[in-house]
Amino acid sequence: MNFKKFISENIVELGSHDEESATPKPATSKPATPPPAKTPPAQKSFINKQSDFEAADANTPTTNQNTGAVSTDALSDARARIAKILADSNLPGPDYYEFVITKNAMSSIPVENERYTVAFAGLSAIGLTKETLNSSAHFYVKTIDNELNAFLDQFGKVYKTEVLDKKDSISAKQQQMVQLSQQINKLNEEIKKMNDEVQHDETILVMKKNSFQQAATEAQQTIQGELEKINQFIH
Repeated sequence: MNFKKFISENIVELGSHDEESATPKPATSKPATPPPAKTPPAQKSFINKQSDFEAADANTPTTNQNTGAVSTDALSDARARIAKILADSNLPGPDYYEFVITKNAMSSIPVENERYTVAFAGLSAIGLTKETLNSSAHFYVKTIDNELNAFLDQFGKVYKTEVLDKKDSISAKQQQMVQLSQQINKLNEEIKKMNDEVQHDETILVMKKNSFQQAATEAQQTIQGELEKINQFIH
């Protein structure tokens, strides 16, 4: 990513609405090596905003990471956050930050290189040098890099909790479903086998019962017939 271009685009938005910021600061002694960045004030987590977990707008692309797609709203929030970080990290005296604001305020000058030379000429009168421009630009690139690393560290933790851990849980549940499905299939096979056995045994047992009842009835009828003849023939 071209950080200089990214910084410039964000400072354009900041400077175009802030006339006071466009006014060059009084000359001060600026060291060749910029001092450490000021720590930005604590902000609500950019990743953990509740709105990020609400239903996405139909016009907002959502996709897996590393595909290059972005959310329009999230991109706008990120640009605003980086612009604020740059403003909070602004070094004392005229430097790259004031130079870009001044240069962008000269939009009425049609020739691009003239906007650069005129802005530099104006700020050099109060102490800006090309060395300061370069060193402070690298400082702001490093500031963004530090913020990006902090963001990615936080992103990694949230991504693990909200995505990777849940994917693992889904995989575990899917595996559990497979195991349960296998158990269900096994139980269905056992039930079918038992049903076949029950049907076979029931048929045999009922036939045996019916046969025994019939044999018993026949025997009783035979005895009753014999008894009637005995009483008839024997006096």
